[in-house]
Amino acid sequence: MKKSLKKVLMAAVLLCSAFVLCAPIPAFAGKTINVGGESVEIADPDSSASGTGSGSRSLKDLIPIIATTLATIIGILSVLMVIWSGFMYATAAGDPGKVARAKQILVYAIIGVILSVTSGAIALFISNTIGG
Repeated sequence: MKKSLKKVLMAAVLLCSAFVLCAPIPAFAGKTINVGGESVEIADPDSSASGTGSGSRSLKDLIPIIATTLATIIGILSVLMVIWSGFMYATAAGDPGKVARAKQILVYAIIGVILSVTSGAIALFISNTIGG
């Protein structure tokens, strides 16, 4: 495969990944939507029991959110690296150096997947323990 074609394919994969990762997530909090012919009110997660809706969160609420977000990002990047190492292995054409490099990337990517799953589980455990 020519180098220019590899660069175009890599750019296309990165561009598609960027669109998927940066896709907007609609916010429906505090709105009424129509589900199956019935109106459903979606609760505002930032509003407290008193109805002030200040949106401020304490540190014990933010730490698990940050930890799970980082674990998710690391997990996504690790899975992308597994895919990339498979691509490198498939295009190595029997070159021992390229095969070894692809295997090395695969090992580190699998370690990243394991670490992201473990850290996400730890963050969830801490969140449930602190949250009461």
